[in-house]
Amino acid sequence: MIVAFILSWIFSNDDSSAPENGPTVHAATWPLQLPQGAGSYTRDPNTATNPTTKDGTTTLSATYAKDNQDAVIVLMSRPTTDLKKFMNDAAMNSVTIQPVTGTSTKAMCGTSLDNNNTSCAVLKDDTAVLAVGLLDQSRPELAGVANSVAEQAAQ
Repeated sequence: MIVAFILSWIFSNDDSSAPENGPTVHAATWPLQLPQGAGSYTRDPNTATNPTTKDGTTTLSATYAKDNQDAVIVLMSRPTTDLKKFMNDAAMNSVTIQPVTGTSTKAMCGTSLDNNNTSCAVLKDDTAVLAVGLLDQSRPELAGVANSVAEQAAQ
């Protein structure tokens, strides 16, 4: 349900135009695929992550578990050039910049309007990676998950 709501917002509001006063975004040369794991989070390798495409934007998602409990929904969307707009389109409020611990990467984190779940997203090339917390994780932890998924996917 959470993923469906986020996808509907992104697809109905997507306008992948140039970033607003942001860094230059390069087209990704890596395949749009979710990795099996991100730190201590893993997804079921038997569960398909079939992409959906609408109006030129391709999105896919998967649920990642931690300690055998569903913990994070990760969504990847391409092309995306403006992370602030992406968070707005995903119906996030109270959006703030969150430094990713141990990196120079900056995530954007907010709270979902439909279920109050905390979510953080990073932009890797022209791909947004959103981590939606299911267990009341902190913004720094979710920013780290989103960044870890982005880095592993781009290898």
